[in-house]
Amino acid sequence: MEVFQEVEFAALRIWKSGSYLHADEDGRSVYVGSLPRDGGGDSRHCAVWAVEPPIDAAAPLPQYVRLRGAYGRYLGAPDSYGSPLPFLSVDAAQRDRDRVDMDAIMWQPVTCSGSDVVGGRDARGVVLLRDRYGRYLRGSNNLLAPRRSVPVKPYVVNEHMFRWEVVRVPLSQARPELPIAAQSGFVAACFPPLLRVIEFVGEDDLDNIGEGEIWTTVETRGRSVRLLREKIAKLVGYDDFTMCVSAGRHGQFTPLLIDLRRSRETLNIPGFVAACFPPLLRVIEFVGEDDLDNIGEGEIWTTVETRGRSVRLLKEKIAKLVGYEDFTMCVSAGRHGQFTPLLTDLPCSRETLSIVLLRTNSEVPKLKNNRAKD
Repeated sequence: MEVFQEVEFAALRIWKSGSYLHADEDGRSVYVGSLPRDGGGDSRHCAVWAVEPPIDAAAPLPQYVRLRGAYGRYLGAPDSYGSPLPFLSVDAAQRDRDRVDMDAIMWQPVTCSGSDVVGGRDARGVVLLRDRYGRYLRGSNNLLAPRRSVPVKPYVVNEHMFRWEVVRVPLSQARPELPIAAQSGFVAACFPPLLRVIEFVGEDDLDNIGEGEIWTTVETRGRSVRLLREKIAKLVGYDDFTMCVSAGRHGQFTPLLIDLRRSRETLNIPGFVAACFPPLLRVIEFVGEDDLDNIGEGEIWTTVETRGRSVRLLKEKIAKLVGYEDFTMCVSAGRHGQFTPLLTDLPCSRETLSIVLLRTNSEVPKLKNNRAKD
């Protein structure tokens, strides 16, 4: 487990080889290949895996990690439970995390045997990778082996073929440039890219995803993530965002830094979130109706912070603070605006919002001219 401690991103390299484990651009399979000599391109991003530590770091050994690829999916293999032939090898793949605990995407680093275990200078260590089913991830240097086949076997015959060097990948200090999917004019004229459907949601609606399926749809041609970002920016009216993907109901957000996968399935939940903007904190000020007459005298507003736009979640937060929930949240615009019950989600603007709490069956009061809050 030491090879993954305090490691956020890692590359898996076959022992004594220049070949790395890649997440394939089809979004489903994995393969072993070399890195580009120029150090750029999607291939390098696809060879980097985000390391998710175990949920309970204090749990007794053995401990496992999850390895998340560039498309948001997790390194894993088909489930072993229920398989008619669990003793046969299967192919490794990129999997969705549809459950909190999935044995097929949990990997335990196992110490190698023998005195010849020496990794490269940049490697943190050499290990075997075993999932919770007891199966081992096998590398291959066979030139005749199919590119899209990285086997996971329930047994180890030749340990040398199962050794992986764990290479730590440093965090980038600068925001990576998005690539442009290039296609020759002749190819584009003969085989124009088909339309693909992207569904996205902004940060303000992230809390309401499970309630109303409030995704916005956009169509794009080809795989260019840069062109997709430009389209979404025109729709939402701003461009200071990062597009993220997640795989399954419990998958973590992964920045989308490479071109779209070749599969044309719609990018949406529960498979993928096409553009997620983690919700920022917003400040809400509120006051009870009993203190309404004193607003202009002492600035007695109470402050609460919340994420997203959900008015329901905001009311639950305020109810915990005041100790009762039989109230209606109201807003007013300007010094002479009348109170309006807040029945819809919060406005997209992040300016501080002032709210008055009216107890049930209370009459809506009229504002005095000396009201200090707008």
